[in-house]
Amino acid sequence: MNELFPGLMEELDALVEQAGELKKRIESAEKTEKEEVTWTRIGDLEWSDNLGEMTWDEAVKKCAEVGGRLPKTWEMVKVAQENHDEIMELIEGDEFYYFWSASENSSTLAWGVALDIGSTGINAKTDAYQVRCVR
Repeated sequence: MNELFPGLMEELDALVEQAGELKKRIESAEKTEKEEVTWTRIGDLEWSDNLGEMTWDEAVKKCAEVGGRLPKTWEMVKVAQENHDEIMELIEGDEFYYFWSASENSSTLAWGVALDIGSTGINAKTDAYQVRCVR
């Protein structure tokens, strides 16, 4: 076949490579579009949309992907106490009010905070809790 159509295999390989690159760009654009996050300023920080339930490691990664970080435990308790009405308005539609914080207790445990009342607890990093990032 190569003798009948010289250069055909090279052209096909080039087209396959271009198609692969195009597919990657489309997937990247779709991913970026899906990860649009709304930020709301409350107190000294901007708080993200609720990004859903995930493990602590997934939460750390997700916050970095959207341009933020997990809030520290003290930041969450502070906003629950000092900006209670604003934080309640922000989390009003959330199914649960318990969120991961950036604060670790050990290699397997991290702190979570109930943003509605500011209470804290230690949880296994493999558990799934709600995530809101800050920046």
